[in-house]
Amino acid sequence: MKRKLTPFFDRALAAFYGLAIGDALGMPTQNFTQSDIYHRFPDGITKFEPAPADQPITPNYPAGTITDDTEQALIVAKLLIAGKGQINQKDFAKSLASWHKQKIKNNTADALGPSTLKALELLKQGDPNPGRFGDTNGAAMRITPVAIAHPPTRLTNLVETKPAKKANYKSEHFTKMDTKILSRRITSPILNASILTHNTGNGLASATAVGLMISSLIDGSQLVDAVDNVQFVTDMYNNAFGFQVGAYVSERLAYALSNPLHPWATYTMIGTSSKANESIPAVFSLLNPLLEQESNINQVTLQHLAYDQLLTAASLGGDTDTIAAMFGAIIGARFGMHVFPADMIETVKKVNTLKLEELVQQLLKIRCSGKTPDTLTGTIVGDPPLPEL
Repeated sequence: MKRKLTPFFDRALAAFYGLAIGDALGMPTQNFTQSDIYHRFPDGITKFEPAPADQPITPNYPAGTITDDTEQALIVAKLLIAGKGQINQKDFAKSLASWHKQKIKNNTADALGPSTLKALELLKQGDPNPGRFGDTNGAAMRITPVAIAHPPTRLTNLVETKPAKKANYKSEHFTKMDTKILSRRITSPILNASILTHNTGNGLASATAVGLMISSLIDGSQLVDAVDNVQFVTDMYNNAFGFQVGAYVSERLAYALSNPLHPWATYTMIGTSSKANESIPAVFSLLNPLLEQESNINQVTLQHLAYDQLLTAASLGGDTDTIAAMFGAIIGARFGMHVFPADMIETVKKVNTLKLEELVQQLLKIRCSGKTPDTLTGTIVGDPPLPEL
């Protein structure tokens, strides 16, 4: 018998550490072009690197440093635990504003993104819908703790709380089901964590795609099954929650999954900016090699391929820290902690004083309705650990 984490806890823990590891891998390359990245790093990103002095957002950050992606996810995790699975919106706004203020005080550009900053400004002015301009990836990048705290069925359960006072969403583009959804006040863990800052079709669809993917994988789904579910639900969210100008996350995601692309094509055709309709499809585009090989090669080889794709994510160009963070959370949820090199896990813990074990256990208690079953304890199990990468 070998003492190790149970698979359920292992996958949940790896999702959160995967977010941090991907974030730190993409930190030195964020906002650089793909050509610039390969000029600076001829082999691409292969390990944690310090940020160069001319890094526009994180200049001179030490190798292995996390950024806003993980830091905001930690804010969400603590609020979820305090609210027993729900986020108090006033506390959320205060926490984000306080975090941003500290970042500005420290003279760093690694602060709130445009959608969240705009939402907080509108909230100050008394706007009842401050997230209505939020079409970037901010909600998706911090959704991992929500995906840990809630099973897939809860994430996709659109709960009617009470009828809206007035509904005026008639359009030939909506089915009867969609119109019914739009005529209600709806709450769900995804909406609860997102509408404050990203209350748009693309903002919510992006958080749904990433969150549902991670939550399904934590439950033990295969990548191919999780992706099928994500495509269906993301399309519903994209169409059900407001009109928008620009390409839909759901449509670009479907294109990315049905057209295996070279990283250069992902960069030039899908896009890798902070816009939700670019960065989220880019993440799923990187899953294509894994989807093709999931049932054809052994798990250890598949893990190596997943880790290689994470390094590719950090080398794509554009919003690399966020793309790699989301991709890291997904492969962590699929493969567990062994998908990441042990020294990389230790580095991200040490550099950032990061210890996520207790946090993840508290999130899983919410997932399991307050109980602490054996699956959360990480005690003795019969199967041997997977080999180190």
